[in-house]
Amino acid sequence: APATSGVQSPSAAPTPTTDPAAMALRIEDAVAMALEKNLDIAVERLNPVAMDLSLKAIQANFNPVASSTLGLNSTYQLPTSQLIGGDRVKNDQITWNFGVNQSLPWLGTQYSVAFNNRRQDNNNTFVTFNPQYNSTFTAQIVQPLLRGRETDNTRTQLVVTRINRELSDVQLRTTVTNTLASVRNAYWDLVFAIEVVETARRSLALAQSLVEDNKVRVEVGTLAPIDVVQAEAEAAARKQSLAQLEA
Repeated sequence: APATSGVQSPSAAPTPTTDPAAMALRIEDAVAMALEKNLDIAVERLNPVAMDLSLKAIQANFNPVASSTLGLNSTYQLPTSQLIGGDRVKNDQITWNFGVNQSLPWLGTQYSVAFNNRRQDNNNTFVTFNPQYNSTFTAQIVQPLLRGRETDNTRTQLVVTRINRELSDVQLRTTVTNTLASVRNAYWDLVFAIEVVETARRSLALAQSLVEDNKVRVEVGTLAPIDVVQAEAEAAARKQSLAQLEA
């Protein structure tokens, strides 16, 4: 809505107005509206959030990963020779394996730990040890000596993303500062323009009053008619200036 005489200085009280399009607006209100409504600020506020999500996604590469495998496998073998070990040999195998692996964020170190278990049950008559249990525990550490020790692709992305995160904060503060400066400048430009218009209106009123006074003086014979024409010309010039200032 166009604000005309409703704009007030910070220390002045709002002036009542009958114009439905006018609104009383302090500079604090203009600043608050800019912080809330400005689209540039709203967009810049999303960048730090997006950078935080990217940072967490990269940091997730250093989280430990646990894995497990549970399996059951049964096979039947029909006799094809006397060495099969029975009329119908059944072989059951159960596996349950567990493991953890992780890439550390220091020196490119990686480790993995695995604990594998297997139970095998067989009704073969030639099997002398049944059921059978097999368990293995393995641990492995990989440490780069040269390549990948100081940095790698993941750690490089992590450093770059952290820098971009700081830049997004700086860009947000820059956008907020520039926007608020523009709002304050526009506010005081509007206040100045309103004061200039008011001054031009008073000047026009004085010029019109001078025209009326000169007409009265011409009628009583104390002033030449040319003075009325000059006063009317001056009033017309001030009226034109007022229209330009209002525009």
